[in-house]
Amino acid sequence: MAECLTKKLERLYDFLTPYAPMWSLEVLNHFPATLEYYPTQWVETLDRLSERELWEVSSRISFDSIKGSELHNFCSEIEELVEMPMADLSIVEFPRWAYVGVKGKKKHELDRFAALIEHIDKKYHFTSMTNLGGGMGHLSRMVAHYQKLPCIDIDMNETLQKQGVERMEKFPLPEGASTVEFISALIDRESANSNLVKEFKVGGITTGLHTCGPLAVRHMELAIKGGCKGLINFGCCYGKMLDKRDFNISRPAMVRPLELTNHALTLATRSHTEIGHSDFELKTRVKNYRYALHFLMHKELGVKEFITVGNGRPSHYRGVFSTYALDMLKRVEIEHDLTAEEIDLFFKTKETTDVIRRLYLMDIIRWLLGRALEQYILTDRAIYIEERGYTSELVQLFDEKVSPRNIGIVAIKN
Repeated sequence: MAECLTKKLERLYDFLTPYAPMWSLEVLNHFPATLEYYPTQWVETLDRLSERELWEVSSRISFDSIKGSELHNFCSEIEELVEMPMADLSIVEFPRWAYVGVKGKKKHELDRFAALIEHIDKKYHFTSMTNLGGGMGHLSRMVAHYQKLPCIDIDMNETLQKQGVERMEKFPLPEGASTVEFISALIDRESANSNLVKEFKVGGITTGLHTCGPLAVRHMELAIKGGCKGLINFGCCYGKMLDKRDFNISRPAMVRPLELTNHALTLATRSHTEIGHSDFELKTRVKNYRYALHFLMHKELGVKEFITVGNGRPSHYRGVFSTYALDMLKRVEIEHDLTAEEIDLFFKTKETTDVIRRLYLMDIIRWLLGRALEQYILTDRAIYIEERGYTSELVQLFDEKVSPRNIGIVAIKN
């Protein structure tokens, strides 16, 4: 497995490296330099599409509209690189008591996560489960009560844990149910050297569903230090990894690291999220107004650096551009003497519409790289834990339309 993961990391590295100027820099934040990084032919290919076809490409629903183009080859290479089969599991519906307070996305995740634990437990016979970042303890409650595996649930939010305890006390327990113990703790870089390690049992499995930012790496450190027999970890919010020691952590990645900027980590987090066509249309209008505002500041007001202005009100994007622009300029305290009429005229000029359109299409191309970046981060983590005595694999567990951060690491101690 180690050789397979290393080969995957190398393929991801080789593919992503030539496109570093795209994924490492936000299209708008580094305007106008970013205009040079996107092949004109690719942008022109997208420019010929209808808005619906653009939505299909951006959401990775279909690339039929760009067949025969260089951009199609680029998209196909990404799809082949990130392709991964869905875990084949037998899903068992729990009694209705188990789902009190659990709806939609969370139910989908819990059903499949619990099924994965049960599937692995049949082979390795764990003595307990330690769940990290469990909040109210939904997963621990289901595994302990219905799969009979004693659970420890660790989270920093005592209020959520208290609600979890109250919920368990309200509803009947199935016969033979095991216990759930809640432990409140803040997990940081020193946690692997603390008394918390004893909660990560030698014969047990430890789980983390959507461990945010560096918490995923802390989870692996605790599992390794405690000698856990098994580990399942799903990461998210990669943009919160502010310390470079938390990525490029395996030996192959240290030798040939990708220079993952905060922009790249944020792209890995936010991409691969399918949105409906109507939401895509709104997103388009929001981006067009934001791009136009930056171009207005850059060209007419001499503001050359990127300025964060935040989100406008929903009504801004339904109205004329000048209303949005005047409000945003006031918010960031940029003095000017432009009138609403002058701003709307600027917005309608061919130069402005051309710039907005190019930036918008460039962003669609950039968006497509996010899934490969995410798999680089996860593969790096999987190799890291293998280097410390585990056999690990990447597993696609959730339906990406329901839960986009749907790939996790499953590791078993050798």
